[in-house]
Amino acid sequence: MRTALPVRLARRLAPVAGCLSLLAGATAGTVAGAGPAVAAAANCEGGVNGFVDIPDTLSGTVVGDPYYTPEPRNLVLTLQHGNVGGLDRGWAKIEHWVMRGDQVWMDVTRNGGSSWLQCGPFTATESHNTSHTPMTTPAYPTSADPNVRFRACVSRTSVNNYPIHCTPWW
Repeated sequence: MRTALPVRLARRLAPVAGCLSLLAGATAGTVAGAGPAVAAAANCEGGVNGFVDIPDTLSGTVVGDPYYTPEPRNLVLTLQHGNVGGLDRGWAKIEHWVMRGDQVWMDVTRNGGSSWLQCGPFTATESHNTSHTPMTTPAYPTSADPNVRFRACVSRTSVNNYPIHCTPWW
C-alpha cells in the first residue's frame, strides 16, 4: 500500500502538472536545506499526467549507478526503464532493506530540469526488510527529446538525520 506524505523539497511543477506550483531547486545528489513542498502520489497514480501504475516487483534496465544508502541495512535506489504497455517508460525503485517510513519518488522534467513534476512520495507502511519487497513509482514514457528527463529520489525517515538523495538526471 502506498501513502503520500509531504516531502521537504522546494520545486516548481512542470507545465503538465497543472494544479500545483512548487519552487525549482534541488540538484542531483544529496538535497539539504530545502523547504516544505506540496507533492502527492495523486500527481501520478491511476494514469494521471501520463503515468501508469506498475507492480512493485517490476524490474527493467537500470540507468546509471545504483545508489546504496549508508550502513546499517543498505537500501538500494535505482532509476529503471523498460517496456510497459508497449512503450518504453521510466520509474524509480527502492529495494533490499526497505523499512517503515522510507520514501521513494521520481521527478520528471519536460524542460531539461528547470522545473519538474514530482511523482510521489510513496511511503513504506511496513518493514519490508525480511522479504526484501521492493517499492516502485508509477512509470512515465521516455522520449528522444533531450528535455524529457527523469531522476529517482529516496528519503530514509527510518534512519535519523538521513539526507534526501536523488540520482542524476537521465
